[in-house]
Amino acid sequence: LRWVWKQQAEEWLPEHVHAHDVQVITKGADNFRRNAKFWIISYNLLATDAKKGKFQARPDGSPHQMVIADESHNIKEWSAARTKAVVAILKTAKRAILLSGTPTRNTADELHPQLSGLLPCLASFAEFRSRYCVQQQTQIFSGKVVSRVVGARNTTELNGLLTSTVMVRRLKRS
Repeated sequence: LRWVWKQQAEEWLPEHVHAHDVQVITKGADNFRRNAKFWIISYNLLATDAKKGKFQARPDGSPHQMVIADESHNIKEWSAARTKAVVAILKTAKRAILLSGTPTRNTADELHPQLSGLLPCLASFAEFRSRYCVQQQTQIFSGKVVSRVVGARNTTELNGLLTSTVMVRRLKRS
């Protein structure tokens, strides 16, 4: 979708954006062009670059002005390198927009990383999970006991939090 985003930026912002203003990063060896107005990069490249931090800020070292994370449901697991890299960028950006037709595919705790990038005072992951998820202790084959999410709780409250702060939802109308 990186090339589609480039095309759409040029199509929808013709007075402000020309082909040379949008740079699509295709490999980790690429550098941000200083004269570009937009940089488009995949989650996987951000994850691969996380330790170097080359893409975490603008070429001059300042935070990104606007970050748009498409298909944001892909930043759902705190253990994933892509989640850590993207949330760090979202937290420092002046503005951030997360786009997803399905913000959570499975359980409410998948929302925590996305919300952490947008809401500076969000509860810790453990507190969020305790408040909005039904958890069940399960013993796995090694004898270790793990907590897994088996349902949701306080869904009206969670919906209120989302709709009063960061979520705009498009409704299908017939």
